[in-house]
Amino acid sequence: MKQKFTLLVAIFTTLFVVNKSSAQITDLNALKALCPATGAYTFTSGQAMLNGVIISDTINKNVAAANAVVQANGTGAIIYFGKGQGRQYNYGDSISIDLSNWTVTLFKGAVEFQPPTGSTTFPAPVAKGIVVTPKEVTIDEINNNIGTLAYTMVIIHHAVIATTSQIYSGSNNLSDITGTIVLFTSSNSVFKNDSPVTDTIDIIGYPVIFGTIPEFTLRSLSEIQFALPLSFKAFAVEAKGNTALLTWNTANEVNTSKFVIEKSIDGASFSSLNSILSKGKATNNYAFADASNKSGSVAYYRLKSIDKSGSFAYSNVQKVVFSAATKVSAYPNPTLGLTKLSYSISTTDAIARIIGTDGKLVKQVILKAGTNATDLQLSNLAKGVYTVETGNTSVKVIKN
Repeated sequence: MKQKFTLLVAIFTTLFVVNKSSAQITDLNALKALCPATGAYTFTSGQAMLNGVIISDTINKNVAAANAVVQANGTGAIIYFGKGQGRQYNYGDSISIDLSNWTVTLFKGAVEFQPPTGSTTFPAPVAKGIVVTPKEVTIDEINNNIGTLAYTMVIIHHAVIATTSQIYSGSNNLSDITGTIVLFTSSNSVFKNDSPVTDTIDIIGYPVIFGTIPEFTLRSLSEIQFALPLSFKAFAVEAKGNTALLTWNTANEVNTSKFVIEKSIDGASFSSLNSILSKGKATNNYAFADASNKSGSVAYYRLKSIDKSGSFAYSNVQKVVFSAATKVSAYPNPTLGLTKLSYSISTTDAIARIIGTDGKLVKQVILKAGTNATDLQLSNLAKGVYTVETGNTSVKVIKN
């Protein structure tokens, strides 16, 4: 009987330990949910573990000396070490802290974990150099979702810093096309006296709550990246009769002044046709029509995007062929120099293009409307095989 009783006690003890372990809170969202609106919540012995990655940067000191910011499971919070405790962890440190007798409270709107009063030993990082991928957000999303995004790594694209003090220290404005947020830099930070960049930038950091006002914290100047230039998501040219219809859409269009439409007949030398002002939004759709083409001709188009600063970039080149109801033949062929091109009568002028074996345009002649034959002189060209193109038809001509 005693043996059976001892076995039951052992089983009960084992179940108790398992249940106690499984009940331990380790999810940061669940830990934050215990934070009261007023006062503080105290964790009991063995109740919870604070696991996560430190995302604040103590090297550049743009965080309070007694604080660190921890992120896990898509949320973040502050760790307050206590006065005199100093900086305990740096960014990229993976931590696991037993919260026995710790408290969680709201400090100026932010959830903050505090150790018990008195001397506290903080465990060494579980690992170092952990990379947290920032979430892409707009400033409007931060302002409207600060409760969710506070103290998590984010990246804002195509932002501009506006300052009156000409230095980072204090409050400056950080803006994108969706809104504005305070960019706050501590007077203790390493880069406090540096001058903010004036270019359009991509900026990495984390939003913070200060009372009811959302703010943005930059960890270090190395996390300011110059914004990517405008990119053409799509650019196409289509022949509609003798009209070329150009369509394109863009991304990253926040610093673009205008687009210049350029045209070439040989794919090498381009000239400006027209320009269109930028719509000034992140993404846009555009269209332009060029009705100056002739049947049987070929044209090349490209776009030149010009930034407000004067810098520019080109799109890829698009080739378009304007068909003609013309089938062409040549006689004599081979020829010593002069050959006659024959074709069906067209109601509009067309163009015949003479292409060398290297694919380059060497000559072109106009096939007049109402005619069905034109002399083609090749005497000034080297011996070889040439392709005569008109519309979507062609003929090979041998020059002896």
